[in-house]
Amino acid sequence: MCCCFLLTKHPRMKKLILLLTLLCWLCSEQNLCAQYPDADSLEHLLRTHRRADRQKVDLLNATALEFYMVDNHKLQEYAGEAIKLAEKLRYEAGRAEGLRLKGLYYYNTSDNQRALELFQQSFDLYERIGHEKGKSLSLNYLGLVNWKLGNIPEFRSHVEEAYALALQLGDNALTANSLKSLGIYHLIQGDYPSSIGYFEQSISLYGELGDM
Repeated sequence: MCCCFLLTKHPRMKKLILLLTLLCWLCSEQNLCAQYPDADSLEHLLRTHRRADRQKVDLLNATALEFYMVDNHKLQEYAGEAIKLAEKLRYEAGRAEGLRLKGLYYYNTSDNQRALELFQQSFDLYERIGHEKGKSLSLNYLGLVNWKLGNIPEFRSHVEEAYALALQLGDNALTANSLKSLGIYHLIQGDYPSSIGYFEQSISLYGELGDM
C-alpha cells in the first residue's frame, strides 16, 4: 500500500496507473460479454426462422452483436449474412446495422482503417434514412476508432455528437456509452477530474439499466 501511495505522487506514474486501469476495465468488458447466454438462444431462433425477410436480417444482426467480444469469427459471419440479405430486400436500416457490426469485427482485429470506413458507411446510411439511434451508435465507434488512429480532435467531435443525439433521444443506454467514451477522452487528455465525472455518470446510468 505504501509503495502504491508513493508511486502516485509522481504525475507520470499516476497517469500510467490510470491508463492501465482503463485497459483492465476494457478487458473486463470482454470477459463480461462472454458470460451472456443469449447468443445460443438467438442462433436457435435463426435455425427455426425459415423466411428470408426483414426479421431474419434483424435476427442476424442481433446474433452478430451477441458475439461481439466473444467470437469474432461469428460476429463477422452473421454481420456479413445480414448485409447480403438486407441488400437483397432493400432494407436500409438492416444494412446499416450490419455495416456497423462488421466494422466492430475490424475494430477488434485492429484493422482500424477498414473499421473506420465501415463505421462511416453505417453512419452515412443511418443519416440518409433518418435513423437517429443508429447515428449515435455509429458516431460513438467513429470516435473510438479515431482515438486508436491517433485522431484525437475527431475522437472528441464524434463522441460529443453521439452524446448529444443520445440525450435528444432520451436513450440511457446510448448516453451511458457516450459518457464512457467522453471519460476516455478526458483521461487521455490528463483531465482526471472530468474523466472521473464522466465515468461516474456512465456507471450510474448502467446501474439504472441493470447492466452490471
